Parts: sequence; structure tokens; C-alpha cells
Amino acid sequence: MTIWVDGDGCPKRIREIACKAGIQRGVSVRIAADRKVDIPRHELVSLELVEIQEGSSDAYIASRVMPGDLVITRDVRLMEEVIRKGAWCIDDSGKTYTSENIRERLSLLQFMEGVREAEPHGIGRRKKRHGGSSSAFARALEQVLK
Repeated sequence: MTIWVDGDGCPKRIREIACKAGIQRGVSVRIAADRKVDIPRHELVSLELVEIQEGSSDAYIASRVMPGDLVITRDVRLMEEVIRKGAWCIDDSGKTYTSENIRERLSLLQFMEGVREAEPHGIGRRKKRHGGSSSAFARALEQVLK
């Protein structure tokens, strides 16, 4: 198993929790980002720098993820792709995604994109997202890594 972190949008505290969990269990943690982010110095933790381009971290992870890996991301389309490949997926609020519930989340995303395109005056605009508690994330991560 490898723990993959979509590092471009992942809060620092969530990266820290993921790295600590990986190190404690002897599991490789790979953080894909288009910029340098703080990571612990440890042989099991690596920063995979990708092109500075929209979706480059997602594409990097999607092309390398294996069945049984864990992906930590907010990106719904990446979630859907890695789940199809047999990986586990959780977001930074601690919600676990599966083949059953990702379809609902993807449908909601597509609906909201349509609303945003149809409303040029800001109705349906994306609100700034605030992550959930780091303790909820840590509990979800613990469950997946059991």
C-alpha cells in the first residue's frame, strides 16, 4: 500500500497526520504537488513535484495509483478515477468515498457546475471551503489503515 496525498489543496495539518500514520505503519507516503510543500524528513515520505498546470497532481496520482492504495484528495473526479482502479479514498474532512457514494458526489458536482455556468451573476458560485476537523480525518485514516 501507498498513501497518496493530493498536495496542492491539502491542508498542512492533514499532510502531517497522513505522514505520521504512514511512518508509524511503515507505509510509503507520496505527496504530489506543483510546488514545494513542507514534509517530514523520512525515507517513507516523498514529495513528487509535478508540472505547474491545472490537474497535474491529479493526473500524476491517477497514473500511478494501484489497487489497495489510499488517496487523500478533495478532487471528486480524481476520487472517481482512483476508486475505479481499486484504491481507497478519503477527503481532508474524513469522509470515506466508495464506488457507491462517489456517483452521488459526482452528480452533485456536475449539477453545481451547470448552475454556475448558467448564472453569470454569482448565484451558485462556489463558497470557500473550510476543511473539517483534523481529528475526524485522523479517525477515518485510522479506519482505512486497519
